[in-house]
Amino acid sequence: MIEKIEDVIKIEVSKFRFSANIYLIDDTLIDTGFPRTAGKLLNYLKNKKVSKIVNTHGHIDHIGGNSVIQKYFRCKIYLYPIERKYTTLERIIFGAPEEFSSENVPEKIKTEKHSFNVLYTPGHSKDHITLFENKERLAFSGDLVLHGEAREVSNEVEIYRAIDSLKKLKSLKPEKIFPGHGDVFYGYEVLDEKINYLENLGEKIIKLHEEGKNIKEIVKIIFGGERFPYIFIKNYFSAENLVRSYLIVKVLNR
Repeated sequence: MIEKIEDVIKIEVSKFRFSANIYLIDDTLIDTGFPRTAGKLLNYLKNKKVSKIVNTHGHIDHIGGNSVIQKYFRCKIYLYPIERKYTTLERIIFGAPEEFSSENVPEKIKTEKHSFNVLYTPGHSKDHITLFENKERLAFSGDLVLHGEAREVSNEVEIYRAIDSLKKLKSLKPEKIFPGHGDVFYGYEVLDEKINYLENLGEKIIKLHEEGKNIKEIVKIIFGGERFPYIFIKNYFSAENLVRSYLIVKVLNR
């Protein structure tokens, strides 16, 4: 699905029950979706101008089309440098990413009409960035701001760093937030909702842990247990990971 929002073209790609957003603003592509949807993305972009790709982070649903797009347009790719390996399950579902060359993300990203500050916003992943334009108060937030209430997360989530990153973005008062999945957010009130939910959830989890409940018991009490299909991939993506992220910090701070 393709949608134009003022200067921004939003391209939503899907594979099975998963979808991801790609954005084209002027000559700059922000994220590239899944490996298996790279061909469709290229077909749409062939009559466009792409001089660079900026990845909000290195997860497979955000860098999957990098190689195909880079080869066709001979464009630069900016990505926060971190070594990353993709699981067998990811490769089966989304396809195997092809190799591409990238450079570290600069402090500013300039397009033909816009200038974005690059904010380091870890939490969802260690390499996560957000692009923010002060003039029109636009934020391309990757997976920092997502729809719904956090439940299943990957095993690399650092929840308190994510909360700090949400607060950093909130302080800038963005008027439009372009997330990595789902519809665009208008206004920064959603950031208050996310911060409050995560902080309140943390208080509940820590209280239950202090009462002697283990991680599985906490997941059962708060979420009703692990949902299908996450019960089969708990080590990688699960509600247990979310609970564990709160408790790891608590234990370290003792």
